Amino acid sequence: MIDYAIDYASRYQQVIAQFPGQDIDALMVTNPVNQRYLTGLVMSDAELIVTPSGSALFVDSRYFLEAQERSLPFALEVVQFTDKYQLIPGWLSDHNLHRVGIEADFVAYHNFVSWQEKISGKLFPCRNIIQNIRMRKDEAEVQLIRKSIAIVAEIIKKIPDLLNNFSQITERDLSVEIDYLMKKAGAERTAFDIIVASGERAAMPHALPTGRKLRAGEVVLIDLGAVFEGYHSDVTRTFSLGEESEEVKGLFQILKSAQQAAIDHIRPGVMAKEVDAAARQVIEQAGYGQFFGHGTGHGVGLEIHELPRLSPPSETVLEEGMIFTVEPGIYLPGRLGLRLEDMVLVSQQGSQILTQAIPREMGLILG
Repeated sequence: MIDYAIDYASRYQQVIAQFPGQDIDALMVTNPVNQRYLTGLVMSDAELIVTPSGSALFVDSRYFLEAQERSLPFALEVVQFTDKYQLIPGWLSDHNLHRVGIEADFVAYHNFVSWQEKISGKLFPCRNIIQNIRMRKDEAEVQLIRKSIAIVAEIIKKIPDLLNNFSQITERDLSVEIDYLMKKAGAERTAFDIIVASGERAAMPHALPTGRKLRAGEVVLIDLGAVFEGYHSDVTRTFSLGEESEEVKGLFQILKSAQQAAIDHIRPGVMAKEVDAAARQVIEQAGYGQFFGHGTGHGVGLEIHELPRLSPPSETVLEEGMIFTVEPGIYLPGRLGLRLEDMVLVSQQGSQILTQAIPREMGLILG
């Protein structure tokens, strides 16, 4: 395993820095992804309690030894439980922690009630404390995402060969081959269920592959991503099975222009919704606004969909270190769909296309 020198001390301090604004003296981290972000450990049913003087990690027997051996640049007490709902309230009381923040989006209501009944202090629902920190990637994270993208780039180069004699293969056949090659290339797993949608099914943005055979004269939309050391990638390319029609050529040029307009807007200080508006304006002016229903992009990191969102309601201001997709699409129900998706890093001077090595043209498969 390569040492990417992840700065866990900085992450811990950034979380602690949020406590005064939330009026809490501890944060109970329930989301497994946030637990991994702070400790590097992959767990389920654990609780991580962060305090200014250190942290406590409550795990069952599956993770106890691994957690004990984990070396982190902040004090970490590892506690094994059989019933965390009985153990943790006493621990909080013993450590004089009476204003405890919880991750409101990851604690079920009945669990919240159970905690509140047993804890002597008060629980404060908090939202996105750690997710907001995760929006800004440090150099180690950028390098991990680059590696994840490199795996995808290697696979996309092979897709034309996979599509030889395309009339003999199905959407599902292609997705299975991509899955296998991605893992062989070094991915832990695919970042999500690979999308392979051909013909009229490509008008469904998240259509899962079926037994439908690929057909000449159609387009096939392929959305794929890899996971490397926990970090995701997400790229979409559209391929024409045979010479593309003038309509398809025109639609793809609209998407390229929309994507470039969005990328040209990306720089620190710009609002995420302004990037979305730049792409959306190009598509609307071309007369296809009603056929672009989703946001222009989303953050990518330890999760495939995370903050920030590039969408009309988003109030997020872009900052250096954010990584997200830019993925305008046009979907004509019952006929076809096209999407062009790349990953972009917000840099000090503007932006950098992390997927630059992957051709942004429509793939032409003559079969």
